[in-house]
Amino acid sequence: MALATWITAGENRWFARATVNRMWAYFLGRGFFEPVDDFRPHEPVESEALLDALARDFVAHGYDLRRLSRAIVSSAAYRRSATGNDAPRAWHRFDLRPMSDTQLLDALVVATDVGPVLTEVLGDRVERVKLRMRQQFRFTFDVDEDTSDDTFTGTIPQALMLLNGPLSAAGSSALDGSTVGQALAEDDEAGIRRLYLSALSRPPTQAELAHWLGYVAQAKREKWSHERNRRGGGPVGKLYRRKHLRGTGPRAEAYEDIFWALLNSDEFYFIH
Repeated sequence: MALATWITAGENRWFARATVNRMWAYFLGRGFFEPVDDFRPHEPVESEALLDALARDFVAHGYDLRRLSRAIVSSAAYRRSATGNDAPRAWHRFDLRPMSDTQLLDALVVATDVGPVLTEVLGDRVERVKLRMRQQFRFTFDVDEDTSDDTFTGTIPQALMLLNGPLSAAGSSALDGSTVGQALAEDDEAGIRRLYLSALSRPPTQAELAHWLGYVAQAKREKWSHERNRRGGGPVGKLYRRKHLRGTGPRAEAYEDIFWALLNSDEFYFIH
């Protein structure tokens, strides 16, 4: 109790500054000083006035991490685009980087809307299955890379997990209740918009929409049949056995292709 009281005392400027720096680095890729846990009196600090202002606000509002996070993600620095090939300097553009293992797993579950389907099918076992998936993602993404190195773009096992992993396969299938299943219940234009909003948090451009509408029309015209193996094993196989697919015809296959492509795109995988 004495240690906690001393650390969070108003006159202790170190704790607030170190916490603000760590949160800023978490959201923006690099902190006011680097490494984030090496805060010495004579360490060079970028934009020290901003760091001090955020630290004072952090202390004044009872070390409210949610308020601090809201301030950072509302800033102009965070809102800037990641486009551009020039070397980053002082947050003049967002530092493009891939999602972490936890972020990617959570993003896949939310985008595919397969979480409620898993809960319905697996019942009490759902938490154990989710834990195993987290462990698999953590193992696959456990690479010896400096987190501040913006040249790291992923590994072959990570790419294969997205391409062929059970969560990507189930999530991009036309399971009743999943994102693809919901999209199939709408007309093609609305369905494709739903897929884009779920995966990329934006509607398709007119060119993208026209392309995919043509893709779906071609599938229906040619009556595609990809002969996909939907049985699988483990919890994914149980999904296919217990939750009927919302149609297995050419239109459903085209929608699955579209959503699978979006989930495997750089726009989904990288934080912009």
